[in-house]
Amino acid sequence: FCKTAGNLKIKEPHIDVPLTLAILSSYFNRPIDIPSISCGELDLSGSVFLRSEIPLSEDFLKKYGIIQMLLPKTNNRNNNIEINNIYNLASIFKKT
Repeated sequence: FCKTAGNLKIKEPHIDVPLTLAILSSYFNRPIDIPSISCGELDLSGSVFLRSEIPLSEDFLKKYGIIQMLLPKTNNRNNNIEINNIYNLASIFKKT
C-alpha cells in the first residue's frame, strides 16, 4: 500500500513498476538518470506483466525527451525509442 499526497487516489493498475522504481531509487540512493517511461503490474511473486497495450505515440515520447521505455514483454515497436523488456522485480532496477 502506498499513500499519495493530497488525497489523490490512483486507480491505474500499471503504476506498480514506476512506483517500484521510485522506491528502489530512494532506498539505494541511486537516481534514474535516463529519461525513461515505465509501466506494468507486479504480482506477489515479483513477475511483471501488462494487461493491455499501452497507446503511446512516438511523437508524444519525443515531445517529453523520453529515450527509453521499461516494459514487460510486448509488441510495441518504436524506431527511435529503446525498449528494455523487464520480466520480474530483479530485472527492473538493473535496466536503469
